[in-house]
Amino acid sequence: MVNPLALIVAIIGVFIVLIIGVNLVAPVADEAAGAVGGNVTGAAAALVNLLPLLFVVIIVVAGLLGIFVAAGGQIPGMR
Repeated sequence: MVNPLALIVAIIGVFIVLIIGVNLVAPVADEAAGAVGGNVTGAAAALVNLLPLLFVVIIVVAGLLGIFVAAGGQIPGMR
């Protein structure tokens, strides 16, 4: 059985992580654009352009994993 208080605390924690992560997306994108505009060229420039996307994916996975772990390794609402 999932402890409801632990799940609520985890959801609040995940919400805080998402708020901080979303606020950091713009600086990450600006730094990546600055690197590409500077001395990064070719394939490295293509990879640097993907950094903001990777950052967002990591934030989403961290949020989902946080709720999953708080639920005791069970998907909430499932047996």
